[in-house]
Amino acid sequence: TSDRRGLALEYLDLATAHPPPSLDYARAHLGNMLGRSGAGARLAYKHSHWDPHALRQALLAAASLRQLQSLAAAAFGRGGRRWRVEQPPPWWG
Repeated sequence: TSDRRGLALEYLDLATAHPPPSLDYARAHLGNMLGRSGAGARLAYKHSHWDPHALRQALLAAASLRQLQSLAAAAFGRGGRRWRVEQPPPWWG
């Protein structure tokens, strides 16, 4: 998990140095790094302990690469079916 978190943070550092055409690129890449699968009621992130719907909303609400870095630093952890709802980041309205 710490390796995945480190890789995601390194990716976001590179994205900060070389910005993608749209923040959507970084959101999608971070979602994939978090192990996103499924949709709707079957949405899951296998590398995160956050509730999958709360995590999806936090990803969508992030308005900058810095906010995505903050999210990546907090969201990685055990996934699977042991989700628990975490407090969303302060910037998430």
